[in-house]
Amino acid sequence: MEDTAYDRFSITLNPTAQEFRPTYPLPNILPPLLPHTYYSYNFYGPPPLLPPPPAAVYVNPLPPPLPPPSTTPTRTLLLSSVPSDVSESIVRRDLEVFGDVRAVQMDKVRDGIVTVHFYDVRQSVEALHEIQEQHMQQQCRLRKHFDSLTLSSKNSVSPYNYHTNSYNLPPPLPPAAAGLVGGRAVCAHFTFPVATGLPDGYNQDTIVNILSY
Repeated sequence: MEDTAYDRFSITLNPTAQEFRPTYPLPNILPPLLPHTYYSYNFYGPPPLLPPPPAAVYVNPLPPPLPPPSTTPTRTLLLSSVPSDVSESIVRRDLEVFGDVRAVQMDKVRDGIVTVHFYDVRQSVEALHEIQEQHMQQQCRLRKHFDSLTLSSKNSVSPYNYHTNSYNLPPPLPPAAAGLVGGRAVCAHFTFPVATGLPDGYNQDTIVNILSY
């Protein structure tokens, strides 16, 4: 059988040879070990669809609740849709054409609400009828006004003025008449009188029998 061992070459080393030192340092052959991060199979796929951010929603504040109307005539009228810049003197001037006004409550005028107290229930009834009549007439004027605007838009005649950002035909104002407050038509209904804040709040025209001893 042949000898399968490798041929041994004779190696001759010179123990007096000069030690070899490289002139420049050798670069790092292996990079420093970094922590491995494993990703899922769809890492290089399209990013997932995120839901759109919620749109800003403007919440219109609700108007303050009105006191319940009275089913029977009272000496107190609750006026709504009153101009917010109206003053107490103007309310008295416009309502005293029906009779003497006992008091005017203006604490909710910013919300368009004014309470008017009469001395006589007959005067409050007359004022209510006139105020409601003026309100109905103004609603009829506004309906005719907006009908004309709709007709103009159908005829390709735009009533809107883009230079002034307003309509060429402004809403009509009611003519001067009894039943208007500050020159505007308002709403009215009977309400229960509240004595708080009135100069003679506890005086409800009651008859008191005083006995003399």
